[in-house]
Amino acid sequence: MKNLQKKGRIKKYVLIFCSLIIITASFCGCSALRDWFESNIGNIDKATPTAEPDSLNANYYGRSLLNDEEKEWYDNCKQQMLQMKLSISVPIHGDNADELHFEMSKIVKYVLYDHPEIFWYNMEYTSSYDTYSNIIDTIKISYLDKYTNEGMTEEESKKKIVEDKLAIEQKADGILTKAKKLNDEYQISKYLYEYIILNTEYKDEGFISNSLLGVMINGSAVCEGYTKAYIYLMNLCGLRSIYVSGTGAGIAHSWNLSNLNGQWYYSDVTWGDPITTDSGIDNINYCYLNVTEEEITRDHIINDLYEILPDSTAVECNYFVKENLFIDLDSLELMEKRIEEYVTKAISEGKSEIQLKFAYEDQLAMALEDISLYSMLEDSEYSFDSYAVSNNLKMRTLKYIFYYN
Repeated sequence: MKNLQKKGRIKKYVLIFCSLIIITASFCGCSALRDWFESNIGNIDKATPTAEPDSLNANYYGRSLLNDEEKEWYDNCKQQMLQMKLSISVPIHGDNADELHFEMSKIVKYVLYDHPEIFWYNMEYTSSYDTYSNIIDTIKISYLDKYTNEGMTEEESKKKIVEDKLAIEQKADGILTKAKKLNDEYQISKYLYEYIILNTEYKDEGFISNSLLGVMINGSAVCEGYTKAYIYLMNLCGLRSIYVSGTGAGIAHSWNLSNLNGQWYYSDVTWGDPITTDSGIDNINYCYLNVTEEEITRDHIINDLYEILPDSTAVECNYFVKENLFIDLDSLELMEKRIEEYVTKAISEGKSEIQLKFAYEDQLAMALEDISLYSMLEDSEYSFDSYAVSNNLKMRTLKYIFYYN
């Protein structure tokens, strides 16, 4: 397990010293519809949240880090959020308002990052601390603007949320029809990685782009939306995936840490998003599919969203290892022959690209310096118009892109 250093980030809040302190926090006509609405929304006030057995929460990493009391708060909060409440009752006692606010902030974040299917909130809330009774008793949380436009009533908002929820589930059913036919956990992860990036445009359209709605409904999202969609679909396939945040290339970013065959791997679906070539072909970047912690931290910095994360050192489910596109050769002659074999095979199969990964940086450096990568195919018998070669030194990868006649 990896211990992550806490950086002591302070959420913005205002304390009004009276009997009540308001604290504000911010962090990044069908019968089925009617039945769901009546059974879940109609009985909100009658619901009594209870703690759920841990066997039902195996995929929820944030919850797994909590103590028993915190898990009760988490389950309480989650259940009321699933009921789409705007005022959530979560009585938490303590003498220190700041400490209680931090505790409540952690619980809310863990619920929303563990459960991307709770997509209708705008990720901001206010919580009330009573100085007389030393208790945070209520969280006030808002819906996305989509559900509050044009003076919609709360009931109308909830009905629209349910419609979107059912649309997402229907979309997911179609995606999972193929995924669930794949018996190999690596193949499932690869399929979902490819599906999301081939069906999503990177585009910032506000809070919606940060939610499950971005990928599953709009077909456009930013990194948070990509990450949540991957968690959502992986969980539906019975696989664990964790929301990881920090920076990528110095910019605020999020990505995934997933468990495949009992080992943990990082994947950055956003950075796998394809570059569309001049011929209109989308070429996926596989550099960030199932990599180790050592590899992902070459250009990503993990923040302190979680105090601890599982170790990630396995390579068995790495894309290049599984697809036999991994080169570990020190002989320049053998290396050049291997690269040419990979490239000519890709062309013979009509592929638009091929990516190769080297075991060590000096092997890739040697290939770049001493092998005629650009002239290797000049006398090729295969028919293609042109090709381009690029590399990612940090991830030790080499890519050929082919343009056919």
